[in-house]
Amino acid sequence: MTLDEKLDILADYFAANRATNWTLGDESANCVREFGKGVVGKIAEVGRCTKERIRQLISVSVTFPKEKRYPEIDWTVYRAVINASKRLDRNPLEVLDYVLENEMSVAEIASLGIEEKKKVKISKTCGWCGSKITITADGGLVGGKVFCPVCLADNLGLHANEEAQKFILGALE
Repeated sequence: MTLDEKLDILADYFAANRATNWTLGDESANCVREFGKGVVGKIAEVGRCTKERIRQLISVSVTFPKEKRYPEIDWTVYRAVINASKRLDRNPLEVLDYVLENEMSVAEIASLGIEEKKKVKISKTCGWCGSKITITADGGLVGGKVFCPVCLADNLGLHANEEAQKFILGALE
């Protein structure tokens, strides 16, 4: 069998997996409608998976109507869209359209609505002990004095501020 033939077989399995996830979600949602939320644990037992997995299957299933279920789009994209829509406080169908229009990966979808936290950094060699120190901190600490932790560890008994001044590396920028 050639590689292309094997890849065709794998592609069929992946397509079947996507279709199976939709069916599992639909059927699990039907069970919850008919028998109540308590059935989620029983479904997880027969599926040999977690209750969270069943909840995700149901959530994706009830969020996206059949006309939005594209067979070539992986189910994890839909799950990521739901999570992003919550962070963005937007309709999941609108987020899905945006994601598909921009051909976003699951990682890119996962970053939607997450503000990049500003980081500050200092990377210096201590003039006193010669240790190379690199510190990355939250941006709210900008301008904070950074003391050499090696020198301070050796001199924990220091109480005089002027003695501690010897071990200053600089400020977070």
